[in-house]
Amino acid sequence: MAGKARLPFPAVLYRILLHFAVHGAFQACRCVQGAQHRLQPSPRLDNVGFAYRCRSSARRRFPNRHAARKRLAISGSAHAMTAQRISAIQEGQLQPMFGGALEIPSPSPTLLIETHRGEAGRAYTRIIPRHVLTLFLEPAAVWHSADGASTSHIFIPANTVVMSLRGRSESVLWLDPAQVLVVEVSDRALAEAAGTLFDAQSFELMPSPGVQDARLSALLQALHAEQVSGYGSGRLFVDGIEQALAACLVSRYSTRRPKRRVRTGGLSPSRAKRLVDHIQAHIGSPLPLDELAACAGLSSSYLSRAFRETFSVTPHDFVLDMRIKRAMELLAQPGNSILDVAQLCGFQTQQHFSRIFRQRVGVSPGQFCREL
Repeated sequence: MAGKARLPFPAVLYRILLHFAVHGAFQACRCVQGAQHRLQPSPRLDNVGFAYRCRSSARRRFPNRHAARKRLAISGSAHAMTAQRISAIQEGQLQPMFGGALEIPSPSPTLLIETHRGEAGRAYTRIIPRHVLTLFLEPAAVWHSADGASTSHIFIPANTVVMSLRGRSESVLWLDPAQVLVVEVSDRALAEAAGTLFDAQSFELMPSPGVQDARLSALLQALHAEQVSGYGSGRLFVDGIEQALAACLVSRYSTRRPKRRVRTGGLSPSRAKRLVDHIQAHIGSPLPLDELAACAGLSSSYLSRAFRETFSVTPHDFVLDMRIKRAMELLAQPGNSILDVAQLCGFQTQQHFSRIFRQRVGVSPGQFCREL
């Protein structure tokens, strides 16, 4: 001890402070690096952004993280459940007929439209709560049984329509994979069609495992094309297809065929004027068929027929013509962009507006503006 030189007190204190400063900086770097490894994106909350899972060292710092995650998960689930699904009773529970996410929901709350792929080997027994039409976009083969009847092997060509009737039990085994378009038709639309075509709204559809009906197939193919395009034509187009589907089903596949009720004439002048005024005042809105029917004080199915008799076009075509007419007036005014005009006239996208404008006018909106 006597041979060693002692440092003065200030130098000792300086070394001690330097040691703690270096050690603290080193620990801080390790904490940052550890945190970067511990923070991982969680796929469980894709609908609400990224959630991060931390290890036990961070749990003490965030005691309420489980409650926050639960609130986010509930919020994301509620958002995902807003779109209605075509459902069936399977294994005692009401659940979607086909699994998988719904890419683009139908713009109509009464005509549900979904596209799915049936996989070979998939089997199920279910009860359909509402009438469902299935258009096979590809050929397929299935084993099928309805209401406990004997099972039969059915080959289904492409463009075949299969009717699943409300309240019936069916068992299906897919033998081939196939892409299908599934459509749920509302009882209200069918009842309105029966009330318009016949003297009574009561009807019963015939069981049809598979039918080759060019009219039904064409209507469902039009729905499929509209779905692929993102429903660019809007809800009014889908409403028109729904009325046509209901009329076709009731007139061709009903077990009871009451005496047809004869109707003459179209809309009265006052009703026609009221409709035109309503369309002009709400040209930027979707203008669904039930809204027009309520304006006229008629059922949707009767309005479709009476409207065509009065104006010689369907409500959808009439509204499109009025939208294009209004668009031409706005494009003639300086300062209006094509996108603004499309939105003001009720078109969902500029691309859809340009396509319809070229079809009706013969030139694109840009060329129309340049030629003014």
